[in-house]
Amino acid sequence: MVKFTPDPERPVVMSDEEKRRLASMSEAQIEANAAADPDSRPLTDEAWERGRTRRLARKAREASGLSQAKFAEAFHLNVRTVQGWESGRRTADETAVAFLEVILREPAMVQRALSRKGQAA
Repeated sequence: MVKFTPDPERPVVMSDEEKRRLASMSEAQIEANAAADPDSRPLTDEAWERGRTRRLARKAREASGLSQAKFAEAFHLNVRTVQGWESGRRTADETAVAFLEVILREPAMVQRALSRKGQAA
């Protein structure tokens, strides 16, 4: 897989012909073309993970419709941690990534489970 960060100043716009050509290429051909592109800059694994965390945290929060502060409060997270994830300054560990995935898929269930915190089982 080729890892890259799109330049927000130059969004990628592909024609239908370009999309068809890309769809017909093998992964090896795609990687070879990317390697030959002088503008292509592979990301480090750390940068890739920060980007993944950033997208996941933002997607989960935006799906909830909450601000960063309200999202952090609702899901018992530190607001600075949420801000760090969304800005790309921090990378979530595997447990936090799993928690964000569950929040994204089942936010009401997570909130119900957390609201029972401290109650006798």
